[in-house]
Amino acid sequence: MKIYMIPVGVGFGVLVIAFLAFSFASSPPLDSKTKCEIGRPVDAITVVLIDRSDKISRTERDGIRRIVREASRILPKNGLFIMISLNPADPRQPFVHMSVCSPGPVQLGGLEALATHEKLHQKKWQDTLGKPIDQVLDEVLDISTQKTSPIIESIVEITNSYEFRNARGARSIYLHSDMIQNTDKARGGWSMLAQGSSGRMLQSFNSSDLADRIEREEEVLEIFLTVFDRVRYARIQRSEEFSEVWKDIFGKMNADVKILSGPRI
Repeated sequence: MKIYMIPVGVGFGVLVIAFLAFSFASSPPLDSKTKCEIGRPVDAITVVLIDRSDKISRTERDGIRRIVREASRILPKNGLFIMISLNPADPRQPFVHMSVCSPGPVQLGGLEALATHEKLHQKKWQDTLGKPIDQVLDEVLDISTQKTSPIIESIVEITNSYEFRNARGARSIYLHSDMIQNTDKARGGWSMLAQGSSGRMLQSFNSSDLADRIEREEEVLEIFLTVFDRVRYARIQRSEEFSEVWKDIFGKMNADVKILSGPRI
């Protein structure tokens, strides 16, 4: 550790420069792409998963932007932020749009209320996370609808990833979806739309290959849900079977689920 001796009477500007010099000198090396500290697990992980199987309304887009920004602001230093979307062509390989570590949490409010070092940190956060998040959301939320919806496959891939398994702090998934699972059984998937009104949706799922891929997490997994309310799927979304399936899945994962908006599960 380097100790910086500051003479009495030195101006505030010099103190700030000395503080920044110390911070820089004592910081561990970062990966040039992810900005994560090299040689150690991340200190938290937040994954945003967006389902684009149906057109996302303007109101839903605004809600997604607000929630994503709030989630990214509270990540600790060296906390990994990942944004992905469903991949209908390959359900087990969701699209990864960004994967970057946070330089640390930031305060809400205007820059005029912040101290000099806080303003510098706010700018660093904007360059590292804020602006890239806005750019990704502009792209992701503008994509047309998709024919399949591999929600469960994507969640499984997230929780089985090295980064998620080895994160030292909180592990969170922010899922924005209508929660209508729909993939091809012939490819190891399962579809809610193929169940009709048999009353055996949960039994059907538990006998599927997809159910066998769900593993229980040793530590509690946080899942924050924004459920898109779809008129065309109203019968399914408001059925007891729909709730039973998702409660069963989240229970098996050892997930603590909070619904931020939309139909209850």
